[in-house]
Amino acid sequence: MKAGLKQTGKTDVVLVALVLILVVFGLAALFSASEYNGRVRFHDSAYYFKKQLFATALGLLVMYLVAKTDYHLPVVLAPAAYLLSLLLSTAVLIFGQEINGSKRWLNLGPLSFQPSEFSKMAVILFLVWQISRTKKKTTGFWFMARTMLTLLPVVGLVGSNNLSTAVIILGIGAVLIFVANPGYLQFLALGSVGIGFIAVFLAAESYRLERLAIWRDPEKYEKGFQTIQAYMPLEAERFLAEA
Repeated sequence: MKAGLKQTGKTDVVLVALVLILVVFGLAALFSASEYNGRVRFHDSAYYFKKQLFATALGLLVMYLVAKTDYHLPVVLAPAAYLLSLLLSTAVLIFGQEINGSKRWLNLGPLSFQPSEFSKMAVILFLVWQISRTKKKTTGFWFMARTMLTLLPVVGLVGSNNLSTAVIILGIGAVLIFVANPGYLQFLALGSVGIGFIAVFLAAESYRLERLAIWRDPEKYEKGFQTIQAYMPLEAERFLAEA
């Protein structure tokens, strides 16, 4: 820790309160949306609510433990976390639970989780570890390209069955690299390469391009139901404004 910076150990009450408020509203919305389906399928209107409540309690416990842990420790463990994310992302391709044609979940007894969510945290820690240990200047296109190249293995593994999360991981990497090296022209050049990579990745599987087509014109596709439902409040508001 740098001189002059002290870890007070005080809890940010406002931040904790906002998190708890979001959790309560989220649970209420989940119960409202899933009550009928839970009653019909499992004869328990609170079936999905109970599952999410357990996951929420587990998440709050982890949040508390992380808040009490010295932030230097996770950064030291960052390389191991990154390697673990690669192993988990590979495991989900082999042993993962397939839902709607894609494998994104790993089952560990009664628990299941998405390795891609762990990969997000692992990438953040790994890039912080890598950038902080860079002995040379964190400037120049080579630094940006070299740092971004270290993300490609996990991005490729995650993106094979979860494109949206892979794009988020790329975005996380781009933001952290920009913070370490705010060179606009070099950043734009790297961004152009990243867009090209995403374009090739989209073209590799037809269903990925289909998602873009559904977003542009959902009424032509059977799978455009959810997109159409999202437009309905906007159409209703426009109708009321014109009435």
